[in-house]
Amino acid sequence: MLEIPCTVATPARIPFIGTTITLFSDRALDLLMRFLRHRGFLSIELHAIDMMDADSDGFPSLAPFQPDAAVPLATKSRRIRKALRRIVHDFGFEPMTLRRAAEILRGNSR
Repeated sequence: MLEIPCTVATPARIPFIGTTITLFSDRALDLLMRFLRHRGFLSIELHAIDMMDADSDGFPSLAPFQPDAAVPLATKSRRIRKALRRIVHDFGFEPMTLRRAAEILRGNSR
């Protein structure tokens, strides 16, 4: 069994996950991503709830417990797309499946 933890950034070890991407301002996210540029491997954890808008999806009572649910879907989508585009196009990371990542991390790359 191989665990592939989500990537953390900065000395504070902030997790680079969907919630962080959608809650951080553009400026804060840009700063956070500077710490990721020269990493050998990135693992980004995304969940379906990362694309949820509590108001438009009919769950306004969830917002106090899931702060990113209060962020409008258009904002979330823009931030996630921007982060992924930057990771691939500016930083040169290759998107891959977890299976492929596990093969590489185990040293079974083909």
